[in-house]
Order: sequence, then C-alpha cells, then structure tokens
Amino acid sequence: MVAINELEKGKEIEDYNEWSYEGIGHRIALVFDKNKVVVIECYSEDRLGRCPALGGIRDGDSEQELFRKLGHRNTVSIHGFIKKVRYPNVGAVFYLTQETVYMLGIIDTRYKYEAGE
Repeated sequence: MVAINELEKGKEIEDYNEWSYEGIGHRIALVFDKNKVVVIECYSEDRLGRCPALGGIRDGDSEQELFRKLGHRNTVSIHGFIKKVRYPNVGAVFYLTQETVYMLGIIDTRYKYEAGE
C-alpha cells in the first residue's frame, strides 16, 4: 500500500491499486480494481471516533452497540485477538478487539478482499 504523498519516482497514481491516507490517530485505505474503488477502510489507533460513522457505528463503539444498531445477521470470524464482523448483504465490515470497534469499512460485495490488519 502506498501513501498518497509517497509515490515512487517515475510512477503515477494509477500505477497503484491500494492507497492510504494517514491522519492523526487514524488511517484511511482505498483499494482499486480496474480503476474503480472496491474497498474503503478506516483504522483508528485510539478508538476516539476518528473514522466516519458507518451505519451509525464509529470506532470506539462496543460490540454490543454494533449488534444493537445493525443486528446479528452477519458473518463473524475470529483471528487471534481480532473479531471480524461482516454484513455481506450491504458490504459493511467491522474489526473489533477487546469488544471494541477499531476499524470499519465498505467493500464492494462483488469483490473478494481480506484486510491486512
């Protein structure tokens, strides 16, 4: 993944299929497939509401709040200390640790993608 302000010499923005923007305490990442955005994710270091809300859920919200607002119709997977909650019918995904959302995203439902976090 390349940060928007760190292009290699001789490369154009279009040469990359992943971009990221680093902000204070958060990172927004975009993934492209054939020049269209298929994934937008926001990672929050401190879980202080630095990411835009998705379905009324923000980084720092509890797992209980996620299920209260979006329901239990989802796909849950656990990898180590990370819980991934997907809502494949709408393309939403939330990553939790210690029952708290720290990353959220939108994924084109036709695109198969696994985050690096």
